[in-house]
Amino acid sequence: MASVLAGAACIFFIIAVANVVNDLVDQAADAISSPARPLPSGAVDRRDAVVLAVLCAVGGIASSAVGPGGMALGTALLLVSVVYSLAIKSTVLAGNATVATLAAFPLTYGVAIAHGALGRALSGSLLILLYMFAYEVLKTIRDIEGDRAVGCVTVGTAAGQLKTGNLFRFLVVVYACVAVAVPLRFHEHPAYFVVMLTGCLVPVAAAAFLLPVTTSAEAVTRMLRSMVLAWLPGLAALWVHLAS
Repeated sequence: MASVLAGAACIFFIIAVANVVNDLVDQAADAISSPARPLPSGAVDRRDAVVLAVLCAVGGIASSAVGPGGMALGTALLLVSVVYSLAIKSTVLAGNATVATLAAFPLTYGVAIAHGALGRALSGSLLILLYMFAYEVLKTIRDIEGDRAVGCVTVGTAAGQLKTGNLFRFLVVVYACVAVAVPLRFHEHPAYFVVMLTGCLVPVAAAAFLLPVTTSAEAVTRMLRSMVLAWLPGLAALWVHLAS
């Protein structure tokens, strides 16, 4: 139990660092695209954010000592999460793939600590990666104005809303195909299909193709909210997948 709690703390602290550093780097862009966020709105002082990032970094590396890979893995995760904001983000799809990979990693990491079924954990992590990849690609449409203003090159600024929206729809289809293929491989419990289809796949796919995400900024915002809401049923389906 102690190792599981330490592993959870490691992921918590490193995700906190990633988010704080990203907000620090994106402060100028957020002042245009999301002025209500803590830093551009002035609700949080920039110096306080830096101190928070440092403290969380120390906590993340220290708590990684008991997990698989030890402090070396914790340090590597921390570096990737920081370098993403400083350099990888402005590399079109590579930045989106990096965030998606980091979002998918905790599931396999946690299962490895708990000595669970790694095969199911890896397939579940793949589903998270694909879902987050689609989500991150869609987000670049929302942030086009701010990213262009600060010279950040994303798939949204490079390809425009029409092509990025179509890429997002393609990624949703890929995710849906894999989400259906995974249970066929593992002889999944019927509850997986019920929760995944009704709570996640059908709502997300329907919204992706019914909302004009290729032309409307409002539709993009609504689609992002839909994906956030569908995240919980998706996690519930993954829980069934891991417990089967």
